[in-house]
Amino acid sequence: MDAWVAIVLAVLALTGPALGYLISVRKASGRIQSSEASDLWKEAGDLRREYSQRIHELDVENKALKERNVKLQDELWAAQRREFGDGHA
Repeated sequence: MDAWVAIVLAVLALTGPALGYLISVRKASGRIQSSEASDLWKEAGDLRREYSQRIHELDVENKALKERNVKLQDELWAAQRREFGDGHA
């Protein structure tokens, strides 16, 4: 009976660290569980939608600023023509 106990203890002593190592390698393997991957994909989709909306808003603002710039340049040139003439002597 003592021999069996010794054998069982020896097997446990040899396999315990190996089992612990395999479990730690599995946790550190970089694999993402399916629920985590699902959450990451959802978050990535949310970010893409948010960025797309922001790009659209900035495009609209950029267009309005360009139009305002053209209008201000036209006003400046008109004021300069009034002040200094059309440049022909």
